[in-house]
Amino acid sequence: MQRLFWLLSRRTWPVIKLFRKIRRKLVVQGKARTYILYAIGEILLVVIGILIALQVNNWNEERKKLNDIELLADEIEQALDQNRRALAIISDRGHELDSTLNVILSNEFDRLIMEKDPDIRKIFWAETFVNIDFSDFFRTESFKVALNREREFPNHYQSLLSNLRFIESVLNSMSKSNQLFNEFRDETGSYMLEHHPYLFLDDKESIERSFNYVLENPEFKARVSFYQDKVRTSIRTFDLLKTRNILGLSELYILNRNFTMDQIDSLWSDSGFNKFHAISCSEDMPPSVLSNWDKTTYIPFIHSREEPITVQVTSGEFKSPQTFESNTPGILYFNPGSVLEYTINGECRKIVVDHRHGYITLK
Repeated sequence: MQRLFWLLSRRTWPVIKLFRKIRRKLVVQGKARTYILYAIGEILLVVIGILIALQVNNWNEERKKLNDIELLADEIEQALDQNRRALAIISDRGHELDSTLNVILSNEFDRLIMEKDPDIRKIFWAETFVNIDFSDFFRTESFKVALNREREFPNHYQSLLSNLRFIESVLNSMSKSNQLFNEFRDETGSYMLEHHPYLFLDDKESIERSFNYVLENPEFKARVSFYQDKVRTSIRTFDLLKTRNILGLSELYILNRNFTMDQIDSLWSDSGFNKFHAISCSEDMPPSVLSNWDKTTYIPFIHSREEPITVQVTSGEFKSPQTFESNTPGILYFNPGSVLEYTINGECRKIVVDHRHGYITLK
């Protein structure tokens, strides 16, 4: 504010001195009416100067806020990209663990498999993607700052902020789930140590007893099955987080207008997602698609077209086709088990969303 008054006085002082000279001359000459007019003009000049200075100050403040937002958006982009890479590693570990649990629960599981991998008996205590410290993997500091300053962001950032809020809520929920999982591991470990201590030993006799227990006692497979349910729940959550982080990166690309759809395609495909391709509306649709409708998963539809896009959706959720419209480049969401129809350049196109792990882009 001091700078504002300094700027105001510097710009208006020479003019004010000129008015004073004129005013004194008019008083001496007895021209009262002209003097009043000059006095009013002087007042107006001061008011206009103040308004201009205030406007310049407001403009500078807004520019500073926008610069801060842009810097924060850069930090968010870096965090989302780091999270995406970490989640890819964690998710792969989860799928590997799930494959091992499938082997244990299969009818083909036998002594030969155990002899090749004797540590299977210790599956509950092996290092696993579920038992992790989230702070070591995920960067969310910039998310919290952005959500605390949400009112400062322009309206076109609202979709991104909503996505960040969703990621934060999932991470908070996962922290609680992780705590429950650790309690399960501790309980299982204590039980096994008390009733089956040979599982922890590596001498020949203990390994033989372990083989017999793992292969013949239904209790072990029951615990493995329960364990697998928890692992698969975590895998779905990690996959969801991975999707949301890539989605946030896509939204930032669109917000910055510094992107090509090929870049967004690479972002998704490099992360293991399959792209859904459009076919002609006249082509037949697989009859089982609608029965695969999944309300727990969303498939992103990312487009870069300036003109409005109208999409008609048929899915297991709606009794009749529903219409969705996007007026600007951005993202729409649809569930697996949906069929999308839209018209581009006068041609009707159709996309069959027949699985969970994919994305849609439209140039």
